[in-house]
Amino acid sequence: MDNGLGIVVTSFFRVDDREAFRSYLRRWALGMVTGDEEGLVGFMMPGIYGLPRLYYDDFLGRHKPGDLIKELSELLCEGQIAIVVENVLIPERKILRSVAIAVCKGKEPIRVTLGGIRNLIREKWGDVPAPSHEWFSV
Repeated sequence: MDNGLGIVVTSFFRVDDREAFRSYLRRWALGMVTGDEEGLVGFMMPGIYGLPRLYYDDFLGRHKPGDLIKELSELLCEGQIAIVVENVLIPERKILRSVAIAVCKGKEPIRVTLGGIRNLIREKWGDVPAPSHEWFSV
């Protein structure tokens, strides 16, 4: 098994129901962070291989598949946008995967990868040396 280092962090945002948000955090094993402004929240999760795909169901007593991003979108206040950033580094395989996901209630999430940034570099700056492709996972 490869040694990897991952972290998932978010921007700050407002939620409709703070208790429902706390329940969401517990279910997905996420740590809450709070902003300077009253009511702003976010979360982080260090030491993983990216966004979790399973959560713990207390009623069933086992893990089951879920959609962390979809659940987050349902918790956000109307008009709030949460940015979820997932970074995973696996040095042995020369993989750096970084994805930013914009989440908003009632809208399809928008995903941008490092590969997408590489394409933007070419589009905006032309033929300049871009980061080595072998370190990017798209």
